[in-house]
Amino acid sequence: MSRSLGSRLLLTHALAGLGAAAVVAGSTLVLADVPRGDPAGRRLAAAAGASALVATAGAAALGARVARRLQGVLAEMARAVDALARGEPGRRVYADLPDAEVRSLARALNHAARRMEEHLEAAQAERDLLDTVLDQMPVGVVYVDRTGAVARSNPAADRFLGLSPADRGRHHVEALRQTALSGAVDAALGGRPARVTIRREGPPARWLEASATPGHGPGGGAILVLHDITEARRVEAVRRDLIANVSHELKTPVTAIRGFAETLLQGALEEPGDARRFVQIIDAEARRLSDLVQELLDLARLESDPQAIRPVPTDLARLVREAAARLRPRAEEAGLELAVEAPATLPAPADPRRIDQALTNLVENSVQHTPRGGRITIRAQAIPEGVHIAVIDTGTGIPPEALPRIFERFYRVERGRERTTGGTGLGLAIVKHIVEGHGGRVWAESRPGEGTAIHFVLPAAGTGQGAGVLIES
Repeated sequence: MSRSLGSRLLLTHALAGLGAAAVVAGSTLVLADVPRGDPAGRRLAAAAGASALVATAGAAALGARVARRLQGVLAEMARAVDALARGEPGRRVYADLPDAEVRSLARALNHAARRMEEHLEAAQAERDLLDTVLDQMPVGVVYVDRTGAVARSNPAADRFLGLSPADRGRHHVEALRQTALSGAVDAALGGRPARVTIRREGPPARWLEASATPGHGPGGGAILVLHDITEARRVEAVRRDLIANVSHELKTPVTAIRGFAETLLQGALEEPGDARRFVQIIDAEARRLSDLVQELLDLARLESDPQAIRPVPTDLARLVREAAARLRPRAEEAGLELAVEAPATLPAPADPRRIDQALTNLVENSVQHTPRGGRITIRAQAIPEGVHIAVIDTGTGIPPEALPRIFERFYRVERGRERTTGGTGLGLAIVKHIVEGHGGRVWAESRPGEGTAIHFVLPAAGTGQGAGVLIES
């Protein structure tokens, strides 16, 4: 009852929220001018009050609903922020509220989540790329953390050092099992780069060049890089052997020529019998020297000139028969039978001059190492891969341990007989390069005391066969 206005007042409040968090969502004020003692006025005031109460209750219910939605959105925002803190940006906030500030905050959180997701995806892509590069590198890489434990290695390093997943987390001394490598790693952990070369026993045996450098990232540690130099070592050894062999092969005939020439100049010319014999020796050694120089030049050209082999349509059966006819007198002079087993025709793309050269080298090699009364067979036949040609003898054979090396330059199975057989030591090396130059493959089979067979296959037209040497015993 308002004494100043002489009217009845009804004031109601609508609360939003629950408990201590409840706030006033709205108020309803009903003012009625009701004369004292008027029954109709009192009924009207009561009805107005009831209406006000209903309106207030509705407002309270609506406010409570809005408050609950707001609380839900705020809770979702809190969960989204927690997810961002954990590096999980996949959660999104959906704020379907009329409040512009709340919607703006939700959009900002979602934008931050998207940006973090993009950054994480980019970082993951970089890590995946780094993993791919490391996995495909032919160079071995080992990362040792600041505590000295092997933290990571790529497949090449695992292969070089025999590492397994069980070695991850072990101290490098235990995991690497190489004193020199561990010393280099310790130096790098101390801030000093180090380089060592080690031989790791196989199988297969490897020569490794290792470089250890300090890690400059926040994690520190050391990075060990391994290069397999086994092939480089082998090539260097072959180069040294080649220089030594060439020097020896050139020196021998030159020494003989010079010695007999000096003997002739010192008076042997006056002895017709001796003079003739000495001149014949000089002539033979000069021819041998000429053959050696020519074969060295020929081998160099086969190795370096792609045009050294020029295949044309060729009947290899006819080529084999013609080569046998030309070489048969040489075999018969050594007391050997030379036979041919071939069909009427064997068409294939080949360089006739080079294949004839290969057959000549193989037959002459068999003549030199087959005792009198033996047999040499040239066999040619068509196979699905192309044309298979073999030169088979009944000679002394080759020991199994020597088979892998017979196609090397200047290699001789028995060093003691190198002067008596008359070869240059380059014949089989030239055969290998001729066959490989055709895209074919060559291999040897032999049993000591029973004979040797040198096989080679020339690919048929349109087949891209890879070159290679296959040794069988």
